[in-house]
Amino acid sequence: MTGDDDTAPRRRLTAAERRTLLERQGFRCAACPEPLVLDLGGRRVLAMMIDEHVIPLALGGSNDLVNRELRCPACAKAKTSKDLKAILKVRRIQRRQRGQTPRNPRIRSRPFPRDPLSWRNAEPSS
Repeated sequence: MTGDDDTAPRRRLTAAERRTLLERQGFRCAACPEPLVLDLGGRRVLAMMIDEHVIPLALGGSNDLVNRELRCPACAKAKTSKDLKAILKVRRIQRRQRGQTPRNPRIRSRPFPRDPLSWRNAEPSS
């Protein structure tokens, strides 16, 4: 996401840092019991994993290892979705505090005319 904020740029993990995180997490996803290392024919192979910031950079997090974790793709997607909502809310609040108008003003729709043949418009029978 690009924004007008001054967040630190995302830094990729080195192989040694990834190994440290894997060992710290017991070779499992940080959010679920999904293994991040697979045994294939006696060889250990890395499974799909995504590097996540515990506190997103846009919300004041850092690139330090204490703020990083490895997640399986499903858990990473869920966390990113939740984080994006929080980031967008913070940006809306910051814009409001600076006195800026909302980016997308609400569009007011015209009311629909009543259908002349509607049963609701029928005269009550006596």
